[in-house]
Amino acid sequence: MGARLSRGIGYWLVGEFTRDVLLMFAATLPMMLIGIFIGDRIHTGLDDTTFRCLVSAALIVSGLALLVKMARPAAARQRRAQRGP
Repeated sequence: MGARLSRGIGYWLVGEFTRDVLLMFAATLPMMLIGIFIGDRIHTGLDDTTFRCLVSAALIVSGLALLVKMARPAAARQRRAQRGP
């Protein structure tokens, strides 16, 4: 708790908490709370093994999505290099 508070104070001191940031936070807070509520309901209804499998699957899928996202620009650069100047 202390580290979070000191980090928040630090962000405020360097001007990171602008009006736009606070408005975005206010706009997204209800969705965050709904997500926490739904996640808690799902987590309490699953046994540990099933929950771990679902989390692992989500991590694998998101990791693969990042790899595909990184591969696209590399493939585009390679195609441009093959075409030549």
